[in-house]
Amino acid sequence: MSLTHQWDYLRRQLRVLVRHVRYADAAWSESGRRARAEALATLFHTVNSWLRESGAEHWICYGTLLGYWREGCILSHDRDVDFAAPAGAYEHLKAAASRLPDGFTLHDTSHRHGGPKLYINYRGWEADIYFLVEERGTLRTILNSPNPGDTAPFPRDWFYPARTADFLGTPTQVPPEPELYLKHTYGYTGPDAEMDPVTRYYRPRAGAAPAVKPRE
Repeated sequence: MSLTHQWDYLRRQLRVLVRHVRYADAAWSESGRRARAEALATLFHTVNSWLRESGAEHWICYGTLLGYWREGCILSHDRDVDFAAPAGAYEHLKAAASRLPDGFTLHDTSHRHGGPKLYINYRGWEADIYFLVEERGTLRTILNSPNPGDTAPFPRDWFYPARTADFLGTPTQVPPEPELYLKHTYGYTGPDAEMDPVTRYYRPRAGAAPAVKPRE
C-alpha cells in the first residue's frame, strides 16, 4: 500500500471513529439529538440551495427521500443527507465547490466507489451526493455498498422528470415515483423496519406496532 493510500486509510478510520462518537451522543442525549437535527437541517438547506443554484439536475434520495415521503421531515435517527445527480454533473458540481458557504467543505471519494461520488461536510455531518448512470432505459447508482438495493438498476421514469416539492420549508427536487424507488431500494419502508442480515433488505421488526400510512 502506497503512502498516499495509507494516509487516506488512516484519515478514513479517524473519520469513522469521530462519527461513531458523535452519533452515540446524538442518539443517547437530548442535547445531542437537538444538535443533530439542527445540523442536518442546516446541511440540507445549504446543499439544496447550492445544487439548485448550480443548475444541475438533482433529487433527494435514499434516507432523505424516505423521510420526505413517510414523515415529511428528516428521519429522527438519520445521520446524513442524501442527494443524487446524473453522472454527467460530477465535474460541474466539483468545480462549484468554491460557491459553498464557509464551514461547508466538498470532498471527493470517487476512488472508493469506482466512479463519481462526492460529499459535503458541515461540522462533522455529511451530505452525500450520489451519481446515476443511465443504461438502456434504467438508472443505476455508482456506489460501493453491501446492500443490493442501493445499486440495483431501476426504471428511468421513476426519477424523470423530477418534480419540485416543499421539504423543510423550501423547494427541493424529488422523483415522480418515490414509493416505487424506496421499496425497490429498501424492501420494507415502515418505521418499524429492521435489516434482514441475509438479504440486506429491510423487513418489519417482530412484535412492532403496525406502521403508519405514509403521506401521499
